[in-house]
Amino acid sequence: MKKQKIKKPINAFDVMKTIGIIIACSVLILGIVGRVMHYIAKH
Repeated sequence: MKKQKIKKPINAFDVMKTIGIIIACSVLILGIVGRVMHYIAKH
């Protein structure tokens, strides 16, 4: 496999979108973990 050099410049919008997805996933995971911990603490 030959490594292809991508000459496309880093798009600021793509970076922001990626960061947004990471933050959204982190919030979602933390929310689920928080609910599970709360549920376990209750029972």
